[in-house]
Amino acid sequence: MESNTQPGRKDAFSPENIRAQLDRILSSDAFADALRLRQFLGYVVNETLDGRADHIKGFTIAHDVFKRENPTDAQDTTIVRVEAGRLRRHLQDYYLKEGQRDPICIEIPKGAYVPLFHEISPTTAAVAADRPAFEPPRPRRPRPARTAILAFVATMLALFAFFRVYFLLDDENLPAVHNTLPTKPAIAVLPFVDATTDTTGRSLATGLTEDIITDLSSLDSIDVIALSSVLPYRDKIIPPQQIATELNVTHILRGSIRGSADQLRVTTELFDADSGRQVWAKRFDRKPGNELALEEELSLQIIEGMAVSLQGGL
Repeated sequence: MESNTQPGRKDAFSPENIRAQLDRILSSDAFADALRLRQFLGYVVNETLDGRADHIKGFTIAHDVFKRENPTDAQDTTIVRVEAGRLRRHLQDYYLKEGQRDPICIEIPKGAYVPLFHEISPTTAAVAADRPAFEPPRPRRPRPARTAILAFVATMLALFAFFRVYFLLDDENLPAVHNTLPTKPAIAVLPFVDATTDTTGRSLATGLTEDIITDLSSLDSIDVIALSSVLPYRDKIIPPQQIATELNVTHILRGSIRGSADQLRVTTELFDADSGRQVWAKRFDRKPGNELALEEELSLQIIEGMAVSLQGGL
């Protein structure tokens, strides 16, 4: 999609021009079937332009955009991070296709929700990598002395932990100590099984597996095994503990799709690797329809359900 006007340098990043760019994005094919993402993007851009960038937090987005009653809940904050990852991918897709020649790039930087606004060269086919011409105010950085002290303390703590593990314990105890050191959750999402009577769920099973892996990968609080590593386990009946050992993960997610062209049932189970115990499970009954929308909806609900079952949430 080409912009109708090329704003002058002086007012290129005026609120009017940024809102015009926002309208172009929200009416594009890339966002046509993404109502929640349109609401998300519109909210953060307008809040920023109205001088409330410091108000944009995960819990305010959960409350104001997604209408969550308890926006500080682990499930709700997970939803915001997952949707932010999707929003970044949709924006990237837009600027690589329809928005190649647009005058302004709206970016949601990784690890934040406050948008940045870049200038795009008319001949560039990707998002501009220049420093943003407009950037909302950021919190003041810590003073150099304070930063140095914090870095020193963190280094000393890390050295203490290292020497305690490797020099104060004998070799026989080392493997056990390594296994008990706290780590963030690592999960393997096994390929969903298509158990429908007419292979209706084959494409959905593939797409849902990929969507869950992609959405989980946008969360810094969890490690996710790549799709290529879990494909060898497709349609195999193997104990979760064995898979967890082979892939070195803390959790295994399994799923299946049953039913026919009239009605589908998606069943998911989350297993703890140490005990092999099922820690979360849910089934979803859905009518076949827009497959991409269904994949996104189910992926989000599955991740939301898993959030409180993993260590400290996601």
